Amino acid sequence: MGAKCIACGKSLGFFSSIFQRQSLRCSECRAKIERRVERFGRLLNEYADDRFLSREEEQKLDEFLKNNHLRFSDIRRFGLKYSSMKKATRLQKIKQYEDALYNAGEEDSLSNEEYARLQALKAKLDLSEDDMAHTNRYLFHLTTLSLVEEGVLPVTDSLNLRLHKGECCHYRTFARLAEEKRKNTYAGRYDGITIRLARGVNYRFGRSKGAKVVKNYSAVTDNGCLYITNKRVVFIGARKRIAYPVRKLVSFTKYDDAVRFQREKEKRARYFKVEDQFTIEEIGAILTAVVNQA
Repeated sequence: MGAKCIACGKSLGFFSSIFQRQSLRCSECRAKIERRVERFGRLLNEYADDRFLSREEEQKLDEFLKNNHLRFSDIRRFGLKYSSMKKATRLQKIKQYEDALYNAGEEDSLSNEEYARLQALKAKLDLSEDDMAHTNRYLFHLTTLSLVEEGVLPVTDSLNLRLHKGECCHYRTFARLAEEKRKNTYAGRYDGITIRLARGVNYRFGRSKGAKVVKNYSAVTDNGCLYITNKRVVFIGARKRIAYPVRKLVSFTKYDDAVRFQREKEKRARYFKVEDQFTIEEIGAILTAVVNQA
């Protein structure tokens, strides 16, 4: 028994079902589908003149496909263009939101009014959380700095850090510990010549060890979490645990990819490498607020 047309139910016949396995439609229905596809193509070309699909235009195209029972395989002649137009439109919307976000954050802060306008723009552009994944970090950064500037410190889960009585965790981030080390080398070293006189007996002459040179360098020695509380800065890694009481900190230094805390009588430098410059600025702002409140 042959297959039936998926649109009207008409029998296709044995051989038709073999040669038309992909469409499974009768000739009349295929002709109707082709006319609908042509109409879709004209509509798409009309909307694509400005190389941008508005929200209304995209909805009309999707509704046209749904109401006319068209699948992506039916519009494959226009499918690539439609997908490209939707992608280009989405990227333009994201760029529009990003421009507004960066303009609002020029002073490294974000007012409540600016935040509300950004949220309204995001809803107007119909942007999802996935669309904004790479800009949400910047928005969080601006929000954090704004709250700290107003005297409101964030509160976060301390995870593996056991808090003392009256202690509150304000910040947590992944960090790599880099410690200062020393390496002895020798400049002007000359090994000379070795002559074998007999089995197990060698004679060396002309050998010079050279001048001793001490070089300082930093090497990553551990990975873990860096915490800032109202009383301490704590690093908990796989190998080491380091604590800096806030009252004993004498300096805080920011680098391009790391931060350094220094306490009294600390001999060797320790650096904490973090993910990005946003994290460095947040650590500096929160630590400054904690020190001022201590």
